[in-house]
Amino acid sequence: MLITMPKTFTWFESLKELWIKKDIDSIQYLFADDINYYEDEDSEALASWNDIKKVWEEIRTQNIHKVQNTSVTGDDRIGTCHCDLEFTDRQNKRFSYKCILNVALNDQGKATEFRQTCVEVASV
Repeated sequence: MLITMPKTFTWFESLKELWIKKDIDSIQYLFADDINYYEDEDSEALASWNDIKKVWEEIRTQNIHKVQNTSVTGDDRIGTCHCDLEFTDRQNKRFSYKCILNVALNDQGKATEFRQTCVEVASV
């Protein structure tokens, strides 16, 4: 019996891999043209790739230690991912976050809505 993963699981795994590789240009292809992207729970929606790319540019300067999806729930349309993130910034300060990522996908498997909530659990 062939088991297929829900599209949201595959989407979160793709995001993780591209995040680790710092492949911002390829991250664009995970999002639909009509995306509503929320960087955090208090932010306004970003609706253009240029605005989203500015947010993602910060990963280029980070030394990423871990991006790990700890649990994923969902189906082919809507999913939630719990993610652990650890990195060192340009000033050599280490950060650790617990994040909840929510995504809604269209028929092509591209995100039409993305919401991220991250809580810092430690910094050194």
